[in-house]
Amino acid sequence: MPTNAEATEVFLKRDILFIPGKASNAGGVATSALEMGQNSIRSSWTFDEVDAKLKGI
Repeated sequence: MPTNAEATEVFLKRDILFIPGKASNAGGVATSALEMGQNSIRSSWTFDEVDAKLKGI
């Protein structure tokens, strides 16, 4: 959900990390795509393998 200027100031003053929803959700979308590919070849990847693949995107 978007924030207004006042809410943004509260986040900044309290050192709360925040980013736009579309940007933060991009990793989830990419991971879902990797999962679909993994399922299509009937494979299973470790966390480290998925992490490496995400870094390559």
